[in-house]
Formats: sequence, C-alpha cells, structure tokens
Amino acid sequence: MVKEQNSKLYLYFVLITENNKEFLLKHLPKEELVHIDKLDEAIQSVENYVDGILFSSPTDHEGLIKSLKISHKFI
Repeated sequence: MVKEQNSKLYLYFVLITENNKEFLLKHLPKEELVHIDKLDEAIQSVENYVDGILFSSPTDHEGLIKSLKISHKFI
C-alpha cells in the first residue's frame, strides 16, 4: 500500500547487545528491540517490504558498527 502511494517506508531497529541490555530493558519493552545476534534474520524478514532500515544501538557504539557491517551484505 505504501508503494502504491509513491511513498517510501523506513524501519527503525533499536539493537540490544550485551553492553546495552541493562539500560535498554529499563526503558523499552523487550518486544521492541532487535537482538544484534538476530539482525540477519530481522533484515531478511523485512528487506522486500522496506526502502531502508535505520539502526540505533544506544550506549554501545561497537554494537552500531557491528550492525552496519552485518547490514552491508544486504546492500
């Protein structure tokens, strides 16, 4: 339906890692988080439906770098 409107759809993944899980679980429901170890699977499940994905890994810069390396193979 979004494509029929000539619009673009972007998804926002908040990544949970070992380094930020304590912080994130205090502030966000677990269901809203994507575990860094499941990122491949999460991207594959939506890649045909979205125009792009934004990644965030609060308090874990290394987690963000890892997510970009993982996502690069889908480009």
